[in-house]
Amino acid sequence: MPFPTTRHLAEKWATTYILPNSKRRLVGPQATEISTIEHLILLDLLGAPQPTIRSYYIDTAWLFDAMASAERRLGAHGAFVYGDEKGMAPNRWKSYFLPRTANDRNLGYVGDDHIPFLHKGVSVVHVIAEPFPFVWHTLKVRMFVVNVVEYMLLRVS
Repeated sequence: MPFPTTRHLAEKWATTYILPNSKRRLVGPQATEISTIEHLILLDLLGAPQPTIRSYYIDTAWLFDAMASAERRLGAHGAFVYGDEKGMAPNRWKSYFLPRTANDRNLGYVGDDHIPFLHKGVSVVHVIAEPFPFVWHTLKVRMFVVNVVEYMLLRVS
């Protein structure tokens, strides 16, 4: 069965109401599936070596900063070292996250799977490699990736 498009998924979740349940005390009586999503993190075009990732939205910049901070702490403690590889050793690896500056503004111009959710009021962190890895633009790779996993939507609470 094919995966639904994100436009269809966002619409479905925006119109699917959650039934009241005593275990869901924090969810109001008119809550929809989409209203329970605090932030959507779209992991996109990742997998090529040495990606560059930037913050695209000011309203989720704090979450981008938290991910960059987690990456720094993991790298400082050697979490990225595998086998005999020394390039990712503490003090030798390079962050994938571009540091934000005081002049940052919304750069949400990359039209992608997150747009229908953004239009429904869901805040988004678009974790996408920049520039787009050339390997992702070949038909063979795209077909493989689309067949393995079409969308990765994570709920963060």
